[in-house]
Amino acid sequence: MSPTASLTLPSNGFDFPTSLGSPQEAPPTVDEKSLRINGNVENGAVFEGESIIRQPSPKPMDDELQSPTGTVGHPLEEFKPSSNLQQQPVVVTAARRRFFNRIISRCVLQLLMIETVNELFSNDTVYTNIPSTELLRLMGLLKRSFQFARRFNEDKELRMRLWREGFMKQPPNLLKQESGSAATYVSILFRMFADNAPERLESRPDIEAALVPLCKDIIAGYSSLAEESQHRNIMAWRPVVVDVLEGYATFPEDAFRAHTPGFYPLAVDLLSKDLGQDLRGALLVVLRRVGEVGLGIAGMTKAGEQGQDSIIGDFRDGSVAGDQEAAARRML
Repeated sequence: MSPTASLTLPSNGFDFPTSLGSPQEAPPTVDEKSLRINGNVENGAVFEGESIIRQPSPKPMDDELQSPTGTVGHPLEEFKPSSNLQQQPVVVTAARRRFFNRIISRCVLQLLMIETVNELFSNDTVYTNIPSTELLRLMGLLKRSFQFARRFNEDKELRMRLWREGFMKQPPNLLKQESGSAATYVSILFRMFADNAPERLESRPDIEAALVPLCKDIIAGYSSLAEESQHRNIMAWRPVVVDVLEGYATFPEDAFRAHTPGFYPLAVDLLSKDLGQDLRGALLVVLRRVGEVGLGIAGMTKAGEQGQDSIIGDFRDGSVAGDQEAAARRML
């Protein structure tokens, strides 16, 4: 274990120093007016850490770190330590515990701020009255939060060391921060993409360039999760995938058709997963739209909407429950 990965107190409440993990370059400065988050070239340079599509977003977390060895899927009996000496329990001093608690408090504060931004933008009045310049500043902060959480979650060595030094009772992760910031980020991008206000229309090409690769990355990462060992990750990312599919289904016809070759294979791959009701419904909407826009089958989207409305109406009227009750009585 390298002694260089020491913990130092952050100078502010949100940006952890680079010495928190393994030695690496400082994170790039966020351009508050830029939506180029997918490794696009600006002024002849590609910023490190800006690429969203190099690795799938949903990463294995605690399910793959069940033992200090980092092995996956092997019984404990197969572990053969290289030394006969047992590891001594870590003694955490009161000062160090207070330092750990401050870090945890800042992580919780990050989650609360992400939830606050999400709630603010669910209000139409708030969204309408925020200038695009201020909106892009918030987008830049969400981008930094997402990228930081992702880098931390990918640094297994750092997470294991924090665990061994008594930071938490299990390997720490920022899964909620990564998925939550991505969900809020995607929802704002979808809303800006659909906004026809002149101020938003000026940024639409950049919005589309940022939104589409990020959405593909999220779906591909979700499909790569193992249902047997990564249930927690699946539950965290499933609502994000639902939002992505539902948002893509609302694209204008030209944009939907242009991105169908990229989204359709990803949607088909989702059929191999254990689909919940919400994910199944979102996937059905996308496939119906593909049939209508891509294959020219008229009325598929409307038929799907009518079918959903009739099911909802049956539940509200109690006819479905009544039919089930009548069938049960006939069986007696």
